[in-house]
Amino acid sequence: MIAEIKREKPLLPHLRESCEDSGVSVEIDEGLSAEDYACIKVDDYYSALGLGRETPKSVDNIVAVDCVNNSYALYILEFKGVKRAKHIRSKDIIQKFTTAIDNFLKIRFSHIFCSDRYKYKSIKAYEVDTVRRENPYKRSSLPQEKALLDEEFKFRGKIIRIKRANPQDVLITRQ
Repeated sequence: MIAEIKREKPLLPHLRESCEDSGVSVEIDEGLSAEDYACIKVDDYYSALGLGRETPKSVDNIVAVDCVNNSYALYILEFKGVKRAKHIRSKDIIQKFTTAIDNFLKIRFSHIFCSDRYKYKSIKAYEVDTVRRENPYKRSSLPQEKALLDEEFKFRGKIIRIKRANPQDVLITRQ
């Protein structure tokens, strides 16, 4: 899958070695070589289509990681460089993940991501932000957390739920 992604002409300008956006980044396991993963800047892909105001909202990155024996881990990531949860709009985030899963993975690049040649060990979806989580039950962040957790996506027989996390809590690795 990784080699196939890296040969896909429409994706070539949108492949990255690091996984970041909005001043926020997540770490890629040092044990992974560049051949072990593909990081696609999905929002740049959609912006490059030249759709103007019709450009769909989409997540920042999708990362596929080779877990050997034709099995893969998939990370779907949206980054927010905000300090307060009130600046995060759950509706927009859900829309971005919907575009990524229902359009990017299932339609535009289904020949890669929906191919029966590849099995998924895990599929994880994160909204990664810089909001301090000293008290995860603090009233101001509960509505956003609940809206994200209530949203369910289905892909390749797996149920995916968006989790909120700080950058240090996410590591791109083999599963």
